[in-house]
Amino acid sequence: MQSVEGLLELHSLNWLERFAATLPAGKARHKAVLEQIAELRGLLPVALLTHHDRMLRQKRPSVVRTSGSGCGSCHLRLPAGTQHELLKPGGFALCPNCGVFVTMVAPPAELLEQEKRSGTTTA
Repeated sequence: MQSVEGLLELHSLNWLERFAATLPAGKARHKAVLEQIAELRGLLPVALLTHHDRMLRQKRPSVVRTSGSGCGSCHLRLPAGTQHELLKPGGFALCPNCGVFVTMVAPPAELLEQEKRSGTTTA
């Protein structure tokens, strides 16, 4: 699995876990989302899961998209070297302040939401 693919999977995992928390426990939809989460966790390398679980315990996302020149989680400005790494194709970095993975790649759910707002579809 390429690192960028892993980060996209982490975006999805973050979203699914937030979504599962909004559903009534024990209902069919909640169980289906939990199954998706388990399946997704099975695809991720142990190192990414360890990072994700540590961030989850701190009630933080494990990966965020940049917010301009800042971290999308803590919103502090990223150092110039980190910003430069993010400009490379597939670039990602750890925020030196909060420890969250930062990338310029938009997660699939965010792209879908942007399409809905603009009225365009990719299908």
